[in-house]
Amino acid sequence: MSLADEAGVPEDVVVLDTDVYSKLYVRHGATAAKQALKDVLVGRAVAIAVQTRAELLIWPQVRGWAADRADRLREQLDNTPTVPVDVQVIDAFVQITVDCRRRGHALGQKEHVADRWVAATAIAIRRPLLASDGIYFDTPGLELLPLEPPDATAPPR
Repeated sequence: MSLADEAGVPEDVVVLDTDVYSKLYVRHGATAAKQALKDVLVGRAVAIAVQTRAELLIWPQVRGWAADRADRLREQLDNTPTVPVDVQVIDAFVQITVDCRRRGHALGQKEHVADRWVAATAIAIRRPLLASDGIYFDTPGLELLPLEPPDATAPPR
């Protein structure tokens, strides 16, 4: 399943970082952290970057998963909209790379190239990113979805 361009992306879509996706859909068992992520996503649809899909498809081979587990992962990924790399994603990747390097932001470092692709995807389709990794904090042009759902009883800020 693919999301081709920002115009066709529903307003309720949030892009999931690889670690968040794996906590929600790959790792087994119920945890408080997993439930907190689910709570944040209530009423929202999810999508992933090509980078996330590729990273996750590597896992079965390098971790020696049984065929049935690898098949379940592929089926889950096949049912998750994946934003393809297009000109907008490439342009966003270039821009955040330049901006982060100029500002000395850690996301601009070579070892965070995969994270930049995920961030660029969210920026390109103008949707928020849900990540549990602090590397994305204060990334120019990136909207991060807070890890805690809004409290309906709290006064507005």
